[in-house]
Amino acid sequence: MRGFHLLAWATIILAMLLLLLGIFWIVYPYQTMEVEDFVTTKAEYKSGDEVVYNFEYSKFIHEPCLVYRQLINGVTYPIDSFGSNLPKAQFKLSSDTIQLPMLLKPDTYILRLVYVHQVNPLRTISKEFNSKPFCVK
Repeated sequence: MRGFHLLAWATIILAMLLLLLGIFWIVYPYQTMEVEDFVTTKAEYKSGDEVVYNFEYSKFIHEPCLVYRQLINGVTYPIDSFGSNLPKAQFKLSSDTIQLPMLLKPDTYILRLVYVHQVNPLRTISKEFNSKPFCVK
């Protein structure tokens, strides 16, 4: 009888510890990354052009992430998505390119990068960064 009593208490303590771990994972304020000076290299492009953009980032965790790129002009145009493993760094300059769609209508657009980090089994953190506006002629 005493063995069952100990087993019951061990189960209750283990359940409470797992509950506390889950609450910690959900509530803890993870700092994933920040982006500054997100700009395209030119202010004007044509449909089908390659857009080069630069940004300074600070990444505070080692985990890889998913990156979603979008063009926005009141309507969101998804461009692509890919996995990224930028190194953990502070104020590091990065550069990348996207190909504008051939049938993109002339207007003013913003390039949005969405970084999605899975920081633990229960929590995903998304960070959105917008470029300065540029024109497509």
